[in-house]
Amino acid sequence: MPTLPEEEKKRRALRESIARQTADLDGKIESFGRRRAEELTREGAELAEQIDYDLSFLFSSVFVKARLCRNIAIELCQAPGP
Repeated sequence: MPTLPEEEKKRRALRESIARQTADLDGKIESFGRRRAEELTREGAELAEQIDYDLSFLFSSVFVKARLCRNIAIELCQAPGP
């Protein structure tokens, strides 16, 4: 039958092992979290760049169409009557 000091020693060793494993997992989680944050930041920048381009293109298209409508309206107003 194991003695009390032997059981205490086993319990201490088990706690130390759990503490090392927890520290190892914490390090891996932190590393993974950092990499994932970098990936998301990079992806966000790429999306923002694409959105800026898309909005610029959309604005240009709307501006061109508005200018075209204005020109047509002016031509209609200047056209001689029937």
